[in-house]
Amino acid sequence: MPFGLKLRRTRRYNVLSKNCFVTQIRLLDNNVIECTLSVESTGQECLEAVAQRLELRETHYFGLWFLSKSQQARWVELEKPLKKQLDKFANEPLLFFGVMFYVPNVSRLQQEVTRYQYYLQVKKDVLDGRLRSSLDQGIRLAGLAVQADFGDYNQFESHDFLREYVLFPMDWTQDEAVLEDLTQKVAQEHKTHSGIPAAEAELMYISEVERLEGFGQESFPVKDNHGNDMHLGIFFMGIFIKNRIGRPTVIYRWNDIGNIIHNKSSIIVELINKEETVLFHTDDIENAKYISRLFAARHKFYKQNKICTDLVQESHDISTSFTTGTENYPLTIHEFGAVADPNLEKQKMAGLEAQKRPLMLAALNGLSVARVPVPEDSQDEVAKVPMDERCKILKRKLEEGMVFTEYEQIPKKKADGIFTTAALPENAERNRIREVVPYEENRVELVPTKENNTGYINASHIKVTVGGEEWHYIATQGPLPHTCHDFWQMVWEQGVNVIAMVTAEEEGGRSKSHRYWPKLGSKHSSATYGKFKVTTKFRTDSGCYATTGLKVKHLLSGQERTVWHLQYTDWPDHGCPEEVQGFLSYLEEIQSVRRHTNSVLDASNNCNPPIVVHCSAGVGRTGVVILTELMIGCLEHNEKVDVPVMLRHLREQRMFMIQTIAQYKFVYRVLIQFLQNSRLI
Repeated sequence: MPFGLKLRRTRRYNVLSKNCFVTQIRLLDNNVIECTLSVESTGQECLEAVAQRLELRETHYFGLWFLSKSQQARWVELEKPLKKQLDKFANEPLLFFGVMFYVPNVSRLQQEVTRYQYYLQVKKDVLDGRLRSSLDQGIRLAGLAVQADFGDYNQFESHDFLREYVLFPMDWTQDEAVLEDLTQKVAQEHKTHSGIPAAEAELMYISEVERLEGFGQESFPVKDNHGNDMHLGIFFMGIFIKNRIGRPTVIYRWNDIGNIIHNKSSIIVELINKEETVLFHTDDIENAKYISRLFAARHKFYKQNKICTDLVQESHDISTSFTTGTENYPLTIHEFGAVADPNLEKQKMAGLEAQKRPLMLAALNGLSVARVPVPEDSQDEVAKVPMDERCKILKRKLEEGMVFTEYEQIPKKKADGIFTTAALPENAERNRIREVVPYEENRVELVPTKENNTGYINASHIKVTVGGEEWHYIATQGPLPHTCHDFWQMVWEQGVNVIAMVTAEEEGGRSKSHRYWPKLGSKHSSATYGKFKVTTKFRTDSGCYATTGLKVKHLLSGQERTVWHLQYTDWPDHGCPEEVQGFLSYLEEIQSVRRHTNSVLDASNNCNPPIVVHCSAGVGRTGVVILTELMIGCLEHNEKVDVPVMLRHLREQRMFMIQTIAQYKFVYRVLIQFLQNSRLI
């Protein structure tokens, strides 16, 4: 935990104070993340934290759920405080991330990460036994899953690894001989899919699942007015009523439904055209309230997204007629399985273009590799050789002490540097260290105010081109008590979405950076800095770093923005991190958040805003972060890796970047570790 805090345990929660709590969220790949929230935080804010980890933009298809005290799955009301819901209904404060709104066809999902998470969900639905499949269907699905998760058949000497891989639904036979026979059939099925990229295999898997009985459904036991037992359910087309005694299933389309409400323990469905209502009874008031709210949310979602109006079309599935009121609607679905959609071919073609998949959750944010990646082509094999060679060169320079001479020959600052504004007497108190100030030509200029008529802040624009793109940072000192409002003014005016902090607030009894964001659990978790109100929404801890979601409000205009604060918490005073891999994970978190925030930016705004990086003086550890990330960028883009030349370039934009030989050597160690990781992949 950051700042050496120790969590105080209660019977239900880890708590930092009476105003905040820690909850766990299980992701669809079974990884678990922890999130610290205030007692006032909503479910939506927790979902935002998960979305950031997954780099997920299309969050509206997803939700969070928990097991109730009666061991029933219950969806979180995202707009309401989360802790109150968990306290009142949950068996334990463990949340599950999952698909809340299924779609009739995966082609509706625009983002690759969305489709991947959707694939994980439908695979889980199959393996957990929520969807029924025949033996042949199960083998086909398992073969596609192996192709999607592990790649081509010919990569493996044998298929022995499949015995350790969950292939079939949990309620299938446990007879070892039968399972062995089924596993061999899956191996043969896997062989037929060689050459199919992971993205396409996932789409094919989803396409198969869409035809299964029960796909996209959620149902609840209820009674009709005569006391007969039945199931009231929802899926993407509307509401269905399924009688237990074999009577015809009835469907009410979303377009035919006006409203869904509850009255005490009854659920009332109001129909538009017939001006009538359909009544169902549950076992208690709370249950009726939950079901009616859930159904109303589905009704709103599917109507707003016009999913309910686009479904009746030709299909090769068995055509079944369902009675809806007094009219029969022939639907080309099989027991509520999805309609086949020729938009699918277009989606498959898109999958072909993504043969070299991103690692998705691989090592990002401390999570494990989601799949074994498949090389795009034979050129990748050739590229590994220079990677190995670069690693040897860097190791040799480090082992033979060449980096010391290299470091000492780099000028500490620009010889002809001009510091006009920084040298003004009225700005002296705005500098944490008198000798460390920004060059005039690339200092960050604030809009002048009455309190700061020169618009000065001790911060420098750092711009470097790597891979044909400009990488933009703002290197700055840790704010002082009287410069916090300047800091937030800079963040707002420069359109900053990400702050990377590589220092503790205090080290060795000395102040390194004044705290410029409110502690989670403090009163309302908000604080005001000049013209800006900052609210801490949530925090996730990942061992050596903490990621915090902040809402920044400009009090004069009323505008709000989300700013992500990433604090590295494992950097000892006057030293370097002991765990190189932990620091690499921190850099990956910066990259992950950068991608996430840039992907949701309004096109009218700066599509590549600067990242603020600061330590105490804004040169030592700050320089390590910037130099290391830039050099990794060079490695990834197969550009020349010349560490001293890059450091010289940085020092021409901010003096003293990387203050000690130990920090410089650490950069080499990180690059070597990065190359070793890449070689393993």
